[in-house]
Amino acid sequence: MAFPGHILPVQRRNGPSATRQLLVYTPPGFNANGKYPVLYLIHGGSDTEETWTKVGRAHLIADNLIAQGKAKPTLIVMPYGNVRPATMPDFTKDMVNDIVPFVEVNYPVIKESKGRAIAGFSVGGG
Repeated sequence: MAFPGHILPVQRRNGPSATRQLLVYTPPGFNANGKYPVLYLIHGGSDTEETWTKVGRAHLIADNLIAQGKAKPTLIVMPYGNVRPATMPDFTKDMVNDIVPFVEVNYPVIKESKGRAIAGFSVGGG
């Protein structure tokens, strides 16, 4: 039996005075020298980054799909998306200017668009 993937809470700087939380799922057998596709999984407007693991069990679903050979080992990044004052425009900037570059510097992910996907509820599906 393979060991399950891990959920890592990460505090990252967002500008000179802000710190934001995100969760990073690393798949079973994670190798820091590998190259992984990355899924940015965004919560709904009334949720937080923890909703995907506490309610949706995304990490357990990913573990099972990988174990069954139905999905490739993938990093899943679950950022907090309720930025203010304008949630959608400000979060889009946050994704492009801060979150994606942060992930690409700190994790072994495929940096080309073919290695990235985004999905989610209302904040991520807009």
